[in-house]
Amino acid sequence: MNREMMIAKICMVGLLSALVGAGALAQGAKPGIVLKNDVLSLGFDEEALSLVSLQDPVTGHEFVESSPKLPILWVLDLEKADGTQFQMRSSMVGKRKFKRDGDTLTLTWSELEVAGEKRALEVRVVVTLPKASDRSYWRIEVSNESKSSITSVQFPYIGGISQAGRPSAAIPRHNWGNLEKGISYTRGSYPSDIWPMQFLALLEKDSGLYLAFEDPNATPKYFDLRPGENFFFTSFAENASIPGNDYSSPGPVAIGVCGSNWWRAAKMYRQWAVQQQWARRGPLSKASNIPDGAKNIGIWFNDRLAPDGLEAQIAQIDAAAEFYQLPMAMQLYVWHRAAFDTEYPEYFPAKPEFGPIVKTLVSKGAFAAPYVNGRLQDMGVESAREALPFRVMKRDGTAPIEDYQSGAKLTVMCPATVYWQKTMQDVSRRLVESGVNAIYFDQIAAAEPYLCYDPSHGHPLGGGSYWVDGYRKMLEGVKSLHTPDGTPILVASENTSESYMDTVDAFLVWTPRSPTEIPLLTSVYAGYSIYFGSNAQVETDGGLGPFAMIVGRDMLWGSQPGWLPIDVKSERGAYLRDVARVRHAKRQFFQFGELVGELTPSANPGTTSGRWKNINRDGAEPSEVELPAVMSAVWKSSDGALGVAIANLSGENRTFAYKLNPSEYGISLSEGGEWKLIQTTGEGSKDLGTSKGPELVREEKLNPWEFRFIEVRS
Repeated sequence: MNREMMIAKICMVGLLSALVGAGALAQGAKPGIVLKNDVLSLGFDEEALSLVSLQDPVTGHEFVESSPKLPILWVLDLEKADGTQFQMRSSMVGKRKFKRDGDTLTLTWSELEVAGEKRALEVRVVVTLPKASDRSYWRIEVSNESKSSITSVQFPYIGGISQAGRPSAAIPRHNWGNLEKGISYTRGSYPSDIWPMQFLALLEKDSGLYLAFEDPNATPKYFDLRPGENFFFTSFAENASIPGNDYSSPGPVAIGVCGSNWWRAAKMYRQWAVQQQWARRGPLSKASNIPDGAKNIGIWFNDRLAPDGLEAQIAQIDAAAEFYQLPMAMQLYVWHRAAFDTEYPEYFPAKPEFGPIVKTLVSKGAFAAPYVNGRLQDMGVESAREALPFRVMKRDGTAPIEDYQSGAKLTVMCPATVYWQKTMQDVSRRLVESGVNAIYFDQIAAAEPYLCYDPSHGHPLGGGSYWVDGYRKMLEGVKSLHTPDGTPILVASENTSESYMDTVDAFLVWTPRSPTEIPLLTSVYAGYSIYFGSNAQVETDGGLGPFAMIVGRDMLWGSQPGWLPIDVKSERGAYLRDVARVRHAKRQFFQFGELVGELTPSANPGTTSGRWKNINRDGAEPSEVELPAVMSAVWKSSDGALGVAIANLSGENRTFAYKLNPSEYGISLSEGGEWKLIQTTGEGSKDLGTSKGPELVREEKLNPWEFRFIEVRS
């Protein structure tokens, strides 16, 4: 959350707290209006038109567990012409009515008074629960005839949800996603590293709640979940600060029941997400402007150009090619004339070592991806004067300044401006002319958007889709560049925000790893997007164990491995090579297939532990982390095969027993047919023969740190 959003959030929470008890519903209020199908039941209070029941009819579980302290369904943040901020909520005086028409409920608040102006506002909420649908759809529209402006909207506001400290929440967070247990409060800001996909799942008892903002335009928003109190999404109005602006939801909020397993919520979101504009290039198996070579990268490295060490660096690249024997990519840092995080975007001239390093990599069929910051302008360089009008302008008329301990004052440029789009495209063109076949743009997919209020930029003030649209236009220009043989440039960015998938070819899964991670990301987008990196931040002298825990788990979840310094001598390098070879050999699953589940072991394989660094991104001392000694993932290829990936993350022999029923993943055995099994490890592949019957019952005896893949075909 940027500072402006944070201040607004603090103010909003304080104002809502002050409203507790105002017009509250009587204890034990019952819903007078009910929308219901076989999988979801929604109940509304007839008088307040607030949500008082949200139930799973199959299990009978009620998610609204207490009468809401605030009998409201929406909250509006507004601003007077003099800048004074205030709020309106659905419990305020005005005319309320509802209309039920089959599976659709329309709720209307009319003749609302705004800052002394009578009959100045009307709010209309439409909730639809189709009979055969696994989710309901919620939209809100605000017609504003007042002299005040709408800045943001909290909707739908669900009071009395769950109990503090009891539920878990599966949330797209940082890299793969996190399973946050026993939560009292959690939030996320989209699109960013903090919340890269627009959904979450609230899990408790024997049921779960799918909560998504299915916004096809990827506008800025955030969610707040405070069990025992409330849940709501916040989105931002276009033309905020302009009196009389209206608001219309940029997409429906989708609320459904997903069961107690987060996998179901991820697949519900995938069903919608792969139809959106950011997935318009289609599956990776389909030809597009993503270079074919990018889909087949076997190992990533990162390195800084070493002054006076050119020969040694080239020799190291040669050694990596020989040792790994996989298609390579390398991200290159500090290739430019100035120190890191200074003098952006004045990168040229490049250092003398840059050309030979790029030439060496490209000659080996590798991708050479120099680092470019796609977001920041150094205010201390010559180009800053020309850039001044195109900076982000916050609501108070100032521009953000960010400090990365480099000594430079860096401001955030508005991506909707042609000036900044062209600046980045010009840098990219010069890089391509120098021989590169890939470019890494830092921060674009990671950083939260600012709300920009500069009217000269030509975009709506405050909210809107211009942030993502602007970067999309910028990167479309970069994607129009080609190498001399006509191959499109590989475009990569930091972290994993879905909104840029149509112009970013590969996303660096960068954030330091956490033991609470789950593969939400690839359960949604496997087969549609490339993710790379196995960022093993562990102690140098900690042995193989902590390293293998991170890298092995990342391989199960589908990442192109590496984004590490070249290592051709240690046991860590050998482990990385072996698991990378398995992944590359089975990329029809890991790269082009779908991650569909994980195995439940028939017997507990035990645990393993190791010390990881920066778990909370706070630079604290390494923490002891415990994971299951053996972890697994089930993948499905587009040609109807299943793949079982199993990683022994410990340094001991382990046994992993399990049952696999392929029909659970839509693959059936024909009458009289058999399953054919092929095993692949770092040492190669072997035929395991066939198996009869609809279910496979197996026991894998795994060597220390073994990564095994079993292909199952009918």
